Amino acid sequence: YINTASRFLVPDRVWVDTTHATALYSKDPIVANMFFGLKPRNILKEDYLKVLVLWFNTTWGLLSILAERTETEGLWIELTKTKWRLMPVIDITSLDFSTIERLIKVFEKYVDKQLKRIPEQFDPNNPNPIRLGVDLDFLKAINPTIDEDRAKEALLRLYEHINNALRTWLGEST
Repeated sequence: YINTASRFLVPDRVWVDTTHATALYSKDPIVANMFFGLKPRNILKEDYLKVLVLWFNTTWGLLSILAERTETEGLWIELTKTKWRLMPVIDITSLDFSTIERLIKVFEKYVDKQLKRIPEQFDPNNPNPIRLGVDLDFLKAINPTIDEDRAKEALLRLYEHINNALRTWLGEST
């Protein structure tokens, strides 16, 4: 199994109601029974895995995952290796070095912070501060001149739509 060991782990299944984060990073390569260990292509530095983990834990990464899911039973979704390979992700190779460095700093800032469960992250009236921080800091890393107030307003509108969709999916009133 050592051939499958990786620092970048993504789940093969997600229980949407209880999941907090959608991708994990380990300092040491590990093997896990409920995760696929993904490895970078030769053109990527190992540290760039942190940017990919960050991406999958942003709202846009989560939406990509939800869009590519295979529903199994209830709130269980399955994510095959093929789905992970075909999933739209941030193109790290198109980013300049300073942007990569800023994104790695965002990863490091939140690596030890725990997101709430996915359905609890998107309440537009009381968003999870870690969720909002990850998304805002991600946007600022990509575009340092972004208007933070306008970005926050846009995120809260997006969160409202996501919250409504999740509540409907969970069978709760919106």
